[in-house]
Amino acid sequence: MSNRQDSLNPTNGKHTLSCSNCGKDHVVYSPSSEYISTTLGPCPRVDHQKGFFDCVSCNKTNTFYWHKRHRDDRFAKPPDHS
Repeated sequence: MSNRQDSLNPTNGKHTLSCSNCGKDHVVYSPSSEYISTTLGPCPRVDHQKGFFDCVSCNKTNTFYWHKRHRDDRFAKPPDHS
């Protein structure tokens, strides 16, 4: 098993996201083992994959982004907010 596969959470790419309109939870699955996390904004490195889900409760189309783990992310310093 590769390091990337080892770093996936135990749900094997399964993430629960909430509708931005009504808050209902929806399950989404990673498009591949390379994409390990989700956010509401795109990756500054432009290697993200855009995802959508239509809420079954309120019909709102929700947009999110799948992100890859970058090797140097674990060495990144937290931003200085001084």
